[in-house]
Amino acid sequence: MANRAAVTVEPEQTPEPGLLTWAYVTEQFFKLLKAESKEGQVRNFKTAIKFFLESSGLAEDSPVGTEMTNEFEAKIEIYIKFHITRKLKKSTYDPRVSKIRKLKLFVDENFAPTLQLQTLPKAFGQRLRKLITALGFTISSFWRTLPEGLLSYQQLWRWCVELQHPSLKSLHVIATLESNLGVPAGTLRPPQYWLRGHKSKVGQSDSGNKARAASAKPYFIWTESLEQEFRELLAHKTKAILPPGEKRHAMGQWTSSEGGGFPSAAIAKKLLKSFMGYCALPLDSPDPYLRGAGMKLESLSLALLTDNELVEQFLDFKKLRSGLRMRPADPSIIESVPAHRLSSDKKWEFYDLGGKYNNGPLKDLILISGWLRPYTGYLYQHPEYAEKLGLRITVESWHKHCRQTWDRASYILGQISKMKKEGDHENFELGRDPKALIEWILDLPRPLFILHGMIKAILDDLLPESASKVERARQYRNLILVALLCANPLRIRMFAIMEFDKNLIRQSDGSWWLRFKKGAFKNRRALKSDYRVRVAQELWPLLDRYRDEFHPVLAGSTGSKRVFIGEGNGRYGVHPGLPLTASSLSKIVQRYTEAYIPGAIGFRPHAFRHIIATDIIKRDPRLGFFLASIALHDKLETVENEYVHLKTSEFFEPVNTHFSEMWNVVFESSREESRPQVNG
Repeated sequence: MANRAAVTVEPEQTPEPGLLTWAYVTEQFFKLLKAESKEGQVRNFKTAIKFFLESSGLAEDSPVGTEMTNEFEAKIEIYIKFHITRKLKKSTYDPRVSKIRKLKLFVDENFAPTLQLQTLPKAFGQRLRKLITALGFTISSFWRTLPEGLLSYQQLWRWCVELQHPSLKSLHVIATLESNLGVPAGTLRPPQYWLRGHKSKVGQSDSGNKARAASAKPYFIWTESLEQEFRELLAHKTKAILPPGEKRHAMGQWTSSEGGGFPSAAIAKKLLKSFMGYCALPLDSPDPYLRGAGMKLESLSLALLTDNELVEQFLDFKKLRSGLRMRPADPSIIESVPAHRLSSDKKWEFYDLGGKYNNGPLKDLILISGWLRPYTGYLYQHPEYAEKLGLRITVESWHKHCRQTWDRASYILGQISKMKKEGDHENFELGRDPKALIEWILDLPRPLFILHGMIKAILDDLLPESASKVERARQYRNLILVALLCANPLRIRMFAIMEFDKNLIRQSDGSWWLRFKKGAFKNRRALKSDYRVRVAQELWPLLDRYRDEFHPVLAGSTGSKRVFIGEGNGRYGVHPGLPLTASSLSKIVQRYTEAYIPGAIGFRPHAFRHIIATDIIKRDPRLGFFLASIALHDKLETVENEYVHLKTSEFFEPVNTHFSEMWNVVFESSREESRPQVNG
């Protein structure tokens, strides 16, 4: 094969520079084998390539890299050792090595230019310098080929030696450099970190369009009198011991979480703001999505939750709004679209996919029915609220009034729960699926590969020492956030409250540990122990550097112990040293996943939990569900229910392995017996 003429493949669609994957290369190679009537060799090549990828720590969707260029021989040595450690004979792995070498020749003959671009250094300056020298230029001689006035020699030199990085203002200059270097557009990508001002893809998904539409038509309301009523409700739900005469359901107490107040109270307040907002919306609004019960602000009260008809109307209102979406407006039809269908600047159009029940009304009804529950419900026990409705009734009639609404709310709750359980998609939608944006990652053999690739890309883009200390500190903080999420995929609130020396602790032996009391977790009632785990050793040097070099820059004079703090530039609405909220951290993760995962619409931290759990289960089907529950710090039952789709297929793989082991024993022994014996 080495002496034959180069074979040119004509793929149906050539991948873009930087996107040459192993799956694509092998697909084209197998096409060649079939074209040469060597289809019978495909199976053996597939086996050889499978183990080569595994020994190199790669997946089918991995980009082809230096393992096919300057590191090839080193990877072959690893490949051979991979077989030896599995006690395979030389006669077994030698043919496989030969096949990988044939594949290498195929890649050289057909994809060398693309692979050369793909294996360029990630850092902008190193990439630019390598492309210049590859053409036989010096920095100075290449600069003289550029259009006059494009950029100064000093600027080009500073980029090449990484004393300075390009900004968004330099994109047109970069395009000219690529043209003069004869490389495809996008080859000289500026560091993704500098592109944080680029137009976000968030909002292109269905859930994004839905969230954009909802925020464009706000209706929540809150008043001082409602705040006072809520404080009384909060006291009832949080007291360790209730006053004489008051009762509470066995599971009705709101418990606090470490550093996070009362999460259930925040959920309840959001419901009340929504319900009161509906009550205050005008009856005659031309916009059906902002049409409510027409009540005056001074009449708003928790007592309204006992009104059977009002509660049901509120649920219908939320169902209607659940179908609301937003998309760019078509200029040709703007004049014919009703005002309530267009944003104020006429750039966006509101449209309706048809409202359905979702998890929102379910959560609302659970809270409302709990407050109305006979004997233990908060409102049920406070008949004085009747006066706020203008009712002159007895305690007995108040209880009857609450019970009627409780009966109706409980019935509706049961019906909607049934829709969800039976998969009635005509009437119920799950809403935003955290896995929707990452399905393609979850389908990979090793989903974690994508996240680790992102960490590597961020490290490749670290700013030079000449950059601002604050910029470098902020970038390193975000790197630590992403890296820790990959190693310890806790809920993002845990990162928001994380403190050095309390939760993130460096031991005298140089190791880093994470510690949280079980009371700090959302699912604290189900947990049996505190969280005390060692951070992956690969992150220790990164954490050392962040704590010693960059965290003090962000903390300033505050001396804050919070791990993730703001730098005070107003970007996330914080001052130096103040903790970043869970929401702010989520936005950072969303921007980084969009910038550093090719083709991805940015996803938020909760998706990390799905990716990592899926990878663990796929990697070790026998213990995977148990290990995933440890990684997520969640109940085994919860993990099994969440990943039940993996259970049958992944759990069955050990059965296949068991079958294969016995097959090999029997057939290998048969081959040994059939071989002619040679006498010594």
